[in-house]
Amino acid sequence: MDGIVTDHHEPGADLPPAFAVVDAKRKDCPHPDKNLAGVGVAFMLACGVRRRLRDDGIVGDDALPNMRRYLDLVALGTVADMVPLRGDNRVFVKAGLEEMRARPRPGIRALATVSGIATETIDESDLAFRIGPRLNAAGRVGDAGRSAEILVTRDVKEAFRIAEELNVENARRQREEERISREAEAALLEGPPASSLGAIVLGDSRWHPGVLGIVASRLAQKFHRPTVLLSMETEELRGSCRSVDGFPLVDALAALAPLLSRYGGHHQAAGVALPPANLSAFRDGFDRLASEYASRRPGGPRLEIDAQVGLDDISPRLMEELERLRPFGMGNEEPVLLARNLAAERESTFGGDGRHLKFEVASSGRRFETVAFGRDGLPVGPGGRLDLVFTPQRSHFRGGRSIRLLFRDARPAAPGVERAAPGDGLAEGGRVGRGGGGTCSG
Repeated sequence: MDGIVTDHHEPGADLPPAFAVVDAKRKDCPHPDKNLAGVGVAFMLACGVRRRLRDDGIVGDDALPNMRRYLDLVALGTVADMVPLRGDNRVFVKAGLEEMRARPRPGIRALATVSGIATETIDESDLAFRIGPRLNAAGRVGDAGRSAEILVTRDVKEAFRIAEELNVENARRQREEERISREAEAALLEGPPASSLGAIVLGDSRWHPGVLGIVASRLAQKFHRPTVLLSMETEELRGSCRSVDGFPLVDALAALAPLLSRYGGHHQAAGVALPPANLSAFRDGFDRLASEYASRRPGGPRLEIDAQVGLDDISPRLMEELERLRPFGMGNEEPVLLARNLAAERESTFGGDGRHLKFEVASSGRRFETVAFGRDGLPVGPGGRLDLVFTPQRSHFRGGRSIRLLFRDARPAAPGVERAAPGDGLAEGGRVGRGGGGTCSG
């Protein structure tokens, strides 16, 4: 039987001995969009096969499947794979979400139900943070076959049975993720200060390999360092790598290839395996490459502000205009806005162990609920005033619709300042850092 391989990772020098290897990242591939997710490559191949069967008269058009019906799966896979939502990916996700809302397959409906989502309003953030993690949980801590079964089954009861199992395993995955996060941060604190490191490379034989990518991503974002987390498997170290600030992971791993058993992925995320004896040399080499890259890009992590607004600008009309920019994701991020001199009130925590923060901001008679995930406090006390960097979002709760603000950053407000002064770094279109003078300190 002939084999056809589809992929979206950077190919190595030697391709598999298949009938065909379909990958937009091949140097000899003329397809203009190099950022397709793996599911997008497979979908494009299926469309090409369908077209050839039709054009060559092998199968009549009425006997061939309507490929639009599969765009819900393409949207789900594209968002979960965290590829840039531009070009073909953006088209696939937008059309796939429309298909999902209009004709949700039993598995999608069941996953939405256990996730507390209404299929009529499902969006890309629901795929990324609710449905995707439940599907991935099976492969990370259980049997990945059920994630395939739930997406193809036509039996509603079967779909809901599997969805409940995936929900339980997702909770297990979350507990494992929290444990590894705590242990990794504790290990990091035992070594040199994170600020002196070019990269984070940690390993522990007790860490479950299925969740290392999630934890590595969390640490990379928190400490703004490329991160590699490793676990011992069958006498070799295997793990996941995550990038920040455009650091080219695959190039770095290629430079360190003599130390590795194997590696693969793309510039944002990759997998790696190496002998335990090479860990120290790999850590030193990876740290050196990350430090050299950072030295060519001076300045700390920065948060770009798209516009300064007042709370009176946050309205249903604004939300309708922002809706036209969807789907949001990598390469097409949600708008980031700045509002100055807001009163912060009614602060409280929610979530397991009070890991998240909820409060209200008020100004000029307007008031909005604000949520800050993974944060336990504000830079001002109760009733204090702050400059807030945020993203407005629609909130659907118990059938009601409202607007809430998603916290991005904040600092104490300068007394009496309500609008950005020219040249202060916070004017419309300016940039905000997370530390230092004249920035919004996280």
